[in-house]
Amino acid sequence: GISSCGTDYFLLIRSLLPHVQRVIAVDLPGHGRSSPHLPADQLGACMLAALAALLRELDLPRPPVLVGNSLGGFVAAAYAAESPEGVGGLVLLSPAGAPMSDVELQELVQAFNMTQQSDSVAFIDRVLARPHAIPLPLRHALGWACRQRVSRRPIQHLLKRASTKDCVSKTQLRQFRRPVLLVWGQQERLFKEHQFRWWLEHTPAHLLEAVRPEGVGHMAPLDSPDLISDVVVDFVRRRCQGDDAAGASSSKLRARLPKLDLRRPSVQRLFALGALAYVLLRSMA
Repeated sequence: GISSCGTDYFLLIRSLLPHVQRVIAVDLPGHGRSSPHLPADQLGACMLAALAALLRELDLPRPPVLVGNSLGGFVAAAYAAESPEGVGGLVLLSPAGAPMSDVELQELVQAFNMTQQSDSVAFIDRVLARPHAIPLPLRHALGWACRQRVSRRPIQHLLKRASTKDCVSKTQLRQFRRPVLLVWGQQERLFKEHQFRWWLEHTPAHLLEAVRPEGVGHMAPLDSPDLISDVVVDFVRRRCQGDDAAGASSSKLRARLPKLDLRRPSVQRLFALGALAYVLLRSMA
């Protein structure tokens, strides 16, 4: 998602690793450890080009299954439309890219306008399914780190240049050739319900599966990483690459892994330390 980085998904990656051959976490241009020094007016094109260049360089033995959340879902869908034979499948977690009105776009951009700490906590409360199950100090730490990321110049330029024209077209969706899994949580509060319906109506029906999990908001990989992992592994095994791609039974391997979610004190401490460390490092940079 916008301002996120690959390490944000370590809980999901950890859950996926026993079941798949390889997981590659991508920091899009302007995000994470990727270069922040990019032409602002070309950032969107740079994201798609960077993903294409990375996949060419990796030269994987088979087309990968792309997983994208929010902005990452938009980029993954655009790549799948541009290079339909270059993907083995597509998993879209609350993807951006559905059409919206000018008012809806302004409301969305305003959600990222975190001028005060209270704004950043409100944003965290909006994107997580059950924010009040998380202690307030941790929500403040997460909000603080998110505010620091959003303040980066490439992210600010991306938000300022956002337009209702920045969407996936119906023509692009018709270019899909591989199965698509659409995950849209019951507690999604950042995007609108009609945007979910747009993906349902215009993605080729013979390729599409859609799930609406309970206890999942906009940040599905943080809300329920084990659940999302199970859904993805099951989808890949059935629709994308055969039984050998997903490894052993998800339920059997899941029993060997301790559950990790943001309600556990140990995970809360880890996130708090990570968020504070990020802010300190950013303040010294």
